[in-house]
Amino acid sequence: MIKTQTYTINNSLITNELLLTYISQFWSDIFESVKDSNHLYLMCKVHFNDSELGYRSLGHLLKVNYSDKDLFHEYLTERLGVLTDSYITQPISEITFSYLMREGICEESDRALLQDSVNKVTGHGFNNMILPLTMNPLEYGTLRSESLHEGFTRFIVINKNRIYEIDVSEDKLINKVTILGAMNLSWTDTVLDRSIPNYFMREKKNQQFIS
Repeated sequence: MIKTQTYTINNSLITNELLLTYISQFWSDIFESVKDSNHLYLMCKVHFNDSELGYRSLGHLLKVNYSDKDLFHEYLTERLGVLTDSYITQPISEITFSYLMREGICEESDRALLQDSVNKVTGHGFNNMILPLTMNPLEYGTLRSESLHEGFTRFIVINKNRIYEIDVSEDKLINKVTILGAMNLSWTDTVLDRSIPNYFMREKKNQQFIS
């Protein structure tokens, strides 16, 4: 039988830090006592204050060992990057973990979905589009041109029917990205920690997203 563990949230937005706090709390409350003899099938849901959004799942039901806490956190934070912006701009009232407890520690091959899911998440969902989630301009698509300017390098990259203009600062800490054409969508990516690959903050309009 599926069980649930729910934590009340005080009208907060979903952030990486909030997820880590409650994943750690769940691991302590539920997983700690059975960590050496059981694994879980686990899924995370949130309850939005907006009644039209209601309950939404942040990811799939995944098989996890106790040692997979960091991997599960990484999976959920990566998932936020491909979900619509309503997930990170609307406050929530609850976070719920639905789980099934099973005997034994699951083998490496049984955890492939969790590992593969983390590896496959490479985009940021916005207005029914998937935007590249990277500080490397060459990962946006096919390079059409590269030119030096005062204080930055401009890359023009094509991916299917989109043309990206990416201005990379000399210190490679800030990317100013524009999708050229009628769409006229732009944002700024700023590196938060050089020691962590692709750990940056994305700002567009009045919204922020941390990769």
